[in-house]
Amino acid sequence: YFLILFLLITIAFIDNYLGAIIGISISIFIVLLFFINNILYSISVDRRNQRSAMLTFVNTRLRAMLSIKAFNKHTPEQKRYNRRSEQLYAVGKKYQRTVSLIQSIIPMLTYLMLAFLMWYVYFLKTHKDYYFNESAFLIVILLIISFLPILRRTLSVSIVWKLGSISFEKLLNIFSLKSENNLVFKDLNLAAQEINFNSVCFNYPNSENRVF
Repeated sequence: YFLILFLLITIAFIDNYLGAIIGISISIFIVLLFFINNILYSISVDRRNQRSAMLTFVNTRLRAMLSIKAFNKHTPEQKRYNRRSEQLYAVGKKYQRTVSLIQSIIPMLTYLMLAFLMWYVYFLKTHKDYYFNESAFLIVILLIISFLPILRRTLSVSIVWKLGSISFEKLLNIFSLKSENNLVFKDLNLAAQEINFNSVCFNYPNSENRVF
């Protein structure tokens, strides 16, 4: 962010209008990516939840494989798996479309900003009332071209933070849960107590012989 701010200050020092165009363009890009990232966040949460549900479903069915075969439940369970798989596949396609949109829109926005700058220079060139400094414009173009990779990576950072916050929020939710065993137990001194067994016997159901 410091390098982008340095770029804006340098270009504004050369030409105020060029700096304003770049500043407004970057602000619009950030707002647009913010809304798209929110959409990606909700889709990613749904995708992870469905994937976890699918893994749980497969795990429980594999454990109960003998019971499924014994009760002839193979066909219903197969239908449930296909239905869950189709839902996960649909969410996965929506997720990939959104990620592809973000990855393609960032270069488009940067080149669109460059096109606005070219139009502004053409406007200055065609109107004789405005002063046009070709050497200064060449410096501006070289600065923008050299800073385009930095700008793209900076705009892409928000995607990584947005997706990474999902796992971090789930981890914080686990840490914030109350302890499962929070019952208050009475302290007992077992050494001072006597335990007596009277008339205890045991035998197997199919046998009359007592084990003890």
